[in-house]
Amino acid sequence: MDQSIITNENGMPFDEAVAQHMAAVLSSETGRRYQVIPWQGGYGVASFREAHAAPASAERGYDEIYLRPAIRSQLVPLLFVALFLWISQSMESLMLLIGLDHLRVLLYEMTGRTFAWEPVILLFGRLAFLVGLLAFFQAIYSLYSRSYFIGPKGVEATLGIISKDQTRIEFQHIRGVKLSQGILERLIGYGTIEVATSGSDGSEIRFRAIARPNKILAVLKERVKVLA
Repeated sequence: MDQSIITNENGMPFDEAVAQHMAAVLSSETGRRYQVIPWQGGYGVASFREAHAAPASAERGYDEIYLRPAIRSQLVPLLFVALFLWISQSMESLMLLIGLDHLRVLLYEMTGRTFAWEPVILLFGRLAFLVGLLAFFQAIYSLYSRSYFIGPKGVEATLGIISKDQTRIEFQHIRGVKLSQGILERLIGYGTIEVATSGSDGSEIRFRAIARPNKILAVLKERVKVLA
């Protein structure tokens, strides 16, 4: 606890009325100017000079939390990357496995022509490699193009890498938070938290694919309850 902030005897914040009374009493008894400041979801009392010397520390009773999508949320896309890269390196073996030589003989017997499969195999191998490469970059983009922030006064979502779009909602405007998880998401341990305001038909901010979503949801609900 910041020793310059006056709280109740248990070290907990006052409610606003009590804090106002305490500030008035201290100001009259000491001749110094005391004022009420927000502190840890309630209010504390500090001298005017101390309150204005470090207002940020008084208001930040809650930790700042920075989040990004969980790496585990890209497990399925990364498995597809591995699959397509393996296919690109194993086209000849796969063609033999499905009986390409028998198909070549059958077509020759039917048409009297010999088909060259090597260019087709090469083309499909390169396409599989390209698909795997694109899937890899998409997974990386999904991880690093989104960041989220939970502060002492509100939440923020930042989208984009080069050109960024930032959305902020103050806790006092939040009217609902909920967690969305599918079966796979629950098994792997990530989810999406939706933050809605009273003036919105839908959720304005989505914390997509974050790890430990139940813990983050509890933090948001606590701060909304105290600060809204």
